[in-house]
Amino acid sequence: MDSSDDLDKSLDDLGDLGDLDDLDDLDPAIAQEQVRSSSPEETEHHEYPDERYRLQEALTDNYVCGPAPAWSSQPRDITATERISLEHYIAWTKSNGTELAYRLHADVLKKVTKIDILSLHAVRSLSRKLSGLQPQLVDMCPQSCMAYTGDYSTEASCCYEKDGVQCGESRYNSQKKARQQMLYVSCFDVLKAMYANAETSTLLRHRDTVLQKTLYLLDKGKDAIRTYSDFADGTVQEYLYEEQKLLTGERDVAFALSTDGAQLTMKKQSSTWIALLIILNLPPEIRYKTNNTIVPFIIPGPNNPGNLESFM
Repeated sequence: MDSSDDLDKSLDDLGDLGDLDDLDDLDPAIAQEQVRSSSPEETEHHEYPDERYRLQEALTDNYVCGPAPAWSSQPRDITATERISLEHYIAWTKSNGTELAYRLHADVLKKVTKIDILSLHAVRSLSRKLSGLQPQLVDMCPQSCMAYTGDYSTEASCCYEKDGVQCGESRYNSQKKARQQMLYVSCFDVLKAMYANAETSTLLRHRDTVLQKTLYLLDKGKDAIRTYSDFADGTVQEYLYEEQKLLTGERDVAFALSTDGAQLTMKKQSSTWIALLIILNLPPEIRYKTNNTIVPFIIPGPNNPGNLESFM
């Protein structure tokens, strides 16, 4: 029996294609093999839309990819002290313990195991180094107008205009130090850490798995009634894939951005703004949980952000 006969038999086994919600029985490998054979990524001289080129140019900011990564992604061996210190640190974090509790429990562990336990400062530094999650300080306007990033990175004063009036607040103090900064955690570093874990790496491929199943069924069952259950089989994902040629790879990631102001104290007015990234690659039943979302930055007050895109 040749490959075409195999495919016909597989299609017969699928039965009624009218309900696209029932996709779990379809092997994603079959769908991916059929759909990716004509994937936009496989087309050698594909012409992408002008919007994609403009967006890509803005995001890369003239960055040129080198022949090899400048960092090593290979995991290193950890010592017995580092291992038990990290286990202690994880347990302490999950239990919302105090710094005193960390030190007291560390003393008990040391007596029992005869192994030195790292200080809280040292184990935090170790966890950031191993995970690659290193927060960065970004200069911003003292009035929360804008961040000095991208085209504004060389500015010495705030150039944001509101109602035709430019802010003009100085970026630096008399010691040439930034007057206001915010902490920024790269979402790319978070994703690298997630892809380095076998469980979360599989979960991040949920979007592509559902997409490939949907495209396969639609291609073979053109008269099927279209149903929608999530981003991965929705019209937005279809448009980005078919028209913009985006999210075509199984490791490509889609985000939903949510921002809002927050009053942090009862007795003091606050205009703190929080940015939240929701990872649309994850299954819907877990993507909105706190541990599966990313807070890349929090914009401090005293005012609402003016040029929000500069903080991105």
